[in-house]
Amino acid sequence: MMLNSALLLLVRSFSAALLMLVSRRYLAYYLVCDQVVYIAQKMARGDFYYFVPVENDLAAMLVSLAIRVLMKVVTDFTGLIQFRHPGELGGLYWSLNVLSAFAMSAASVVIYYEKGAGDIMEQANAWTLAGVLVGAWILVFSLFLALSKKKYRITFWSTKTGCQHVMDHFLKEADDEARSEILLNNSRMWKSIRDQVMHWTMDNWWRWQEEKPAWLTDVWMSHVPLNMIPREDKMRISSIKLRRKSAIKVSMARAGGVVQPVVGKEEDKKLQCLTH
Repeated sequence: MMLNSALLLLVRSFSAALLMLVSRRYLAYYLVCDQVVYIAQKMARGDFYYFVPVENDLAAMLVSLAIRVLMKVVTDFTGLIQFRHPGELGGLYWSLNVLSAFAMSAASVVIYYEKGAGDIMEQANAWTLAGVLVGAWILVFSLFLALSKKKYRITFWSTKTGCQHVMDHFLKEADDEARSEILLNNSRMWKSIRDQVMHWTMDNWWRWQEEKPAWLTDVWMSHVPLNMIPREDKMRISSIKLRRKSAIKVSMARAGGVVQPVVGKEEDKKLQCLTH
C-alpha cells in the first residue's frame, strides 16, 4: 500500500504542478470546490459531525469541519485505505475520490496545453507520464484487491455512513463493553436511537455499579448524559463531570505555561455542594 500511496501522491502532484504553471487560481479553485463537494455530501447524508464528543454546538461544528477538511487532504495525497472507514470518507466516496484524481490528471494536461503554457515537455510525453502513473496505480491496487479477503472488498463501494456505523455497533452487539463505546462518540451521531441508549443505561446502571466492569471508568461515566442516569446517582456523576472538566482546564493551562488552578468560582461552588 505504500506503493499505492506514492503513486497517488505523484498523480496529485503532477496535476497540481500543471495547474499552478497555468495559474495558482486554477489549483485553488479546484481544491476549494473539491472540499465543498465533499462537505456538502456529508451534510446532505446527515454524516457531517465527527466522532469527537463535543457538547457545544458551535464548537462541535468547527471541530468537525476542521477534521473533515484535514482528513480529506490527507486522503487526497496518500490514498490511505484506512480512510475508507464509514466515519471518514466512506467506501464509495473513497473510490470515487481516487477516480476523480485520475480524471483531474487528464484535465490538467488539457488545460495546461490549451492555455499555451506547454513549454516544460511535449504534450505526448505529458500524456504518457499521466497514463503510466494512473496505470501503475490501477495495477498495484488490483493486485492488492486480488490478495485481500473477499469480505473486505465490498467496503470499497459501501455507502454506509459514520452515524450508521456507530449505531449499528450498539444495536448489533450484545456485549455491554462493546455497546458502551457509543457514549464515547459525538451524541449527534446517534440521536435517532437516544431513547434506546437511555433505556439500556437506566436498566443496567446499578448492576454495573455492583459488578464494576473494567470499562466502567470515571471517564466513561463523565460522558453519560445526566438524563440517562438514575436520579439517585446523578449527584455523584455530576461531581465526576465537574472534576474532570476542572482537570482538563488545569492541564490545558499548564500546557500553556499557566500553573495556577483555573476552576471557575461557580464550578467550585457546585463541586463543594455536591461533595459535602
